[in-house]
Amino acid sequence: EKQEFIDLLKQGVDSWNFWREKNLDIEVDLSQLSFSKDFTGINFSGVNLSGSDLSELDLSRANFNGANLSGANLSEAQLIEADLSKANLSEAYLTDANLCGANLVGANLKEAHLANANFRDADLSGANLSQAYLLGTDLRKADLTDANLTFTEVIEANLSGAYLKGANLGQANLIGTDF
Repeated sequence: EKQEFIDLLKQGVDSWNFWREKNLDIEVDLSQLSFSKDFTGINFSGVNLSGSDLSELDLSRANFNGANLSGANLSEAQLIEADLSKANLSEAYLTDANLCGANLVGANLKEAHLANANFRDADLSGANLSQAYLLGTDLRKADLTDANLTFTEVIEANLSGAYLKGANLGQANLIGTDF
């Protein structure tokens, strides 16, 4: 079954998105795969991509709403203005990823590796960043309303202009962080 999804992806983003729009009820499992093709604007909403390698890909404006990306490698990926709302990104690798303007409302980023990632102007309201690693992470003008940052390593990160109303920073390590 996984092969037919892979074959459909090979037809291109437009073909995939057309099929996905007509088949939102189908559970798509693309876990543990390695991708080498850019998927700008692809609709991966609700898709299981856990443990997959999507590093260095252009995934700008992609739809990952409710997708399972737990343990996925998204290092150096371009996720500009991507929709990752309610996505499971627990233990995912987003080191050096660009999530500028991305929607991560209600996303689960527990224990995610976010070193040097760019979340500038991103919406992380209600997101769970508990125990995440944010060394040098750019969160300028990010919306962290009601976000959970408990036990998070926020070291030398840039939070200038970030909106932190209701955010929980309990037990967070904020060494060298710019507010």
